[in-house]
Amino acid sequence: ARVVMSSLGSGAAATGADVRSSESFGTRVAVLLATHVADHRRLEHLRRCLASIEEQEEPPVALLLRWSSAPQLREEVQDALHEFEAPCQLIELHSADRASQFEHFAALLPALRSLDAKVSGPEATEGGLWAAFSDDDDLWHPRRIEHLGRAAAEADDL
Repeated sequence: ARVVMSSLGSGAAATGADVRSSESFGTRVAVLLATHVADHRRLEHLRRCLASIEEQEEPPVALLLRWSSAPQLREEVQDALHEFEAPCQLIELHSADRASQFEHFAALLPALRSLDAKVSGPEATEGGLWAAFSDDDDLWHPRRIEHLGRAAAEADDL
């Protein structure tokens, strides 16, 4: 499922999308990805990062992505995101203004909290959703989410 919100959207709007419910370790992990695409080099980094996410053996429950770009690259970034075959729920936020990585992450927190409430449910007393962070120049090992999810499960057992 793909949920796209403009910079005026709110994280609460993301609650209507479907959430995976398999027993894989990836169901324990949501990923926050932030990018400002200032030039074609950064756009290529983003494309490679997205390709490595597509190759996950166990995808995350969701990818929450917030991006901004130089005005002349906006359509190219939109094309790259449209071509991305997300292996999980994608919550995409666009910022019309340039933002730092941490400003992007802060803007994604309401959607992450909403997703956690939906995945964990109101009855949850332990466990819950774990968040991993990424930016556009990260290349993911095909088992990254599996390993993160396994570590989260082990930490919950402590």
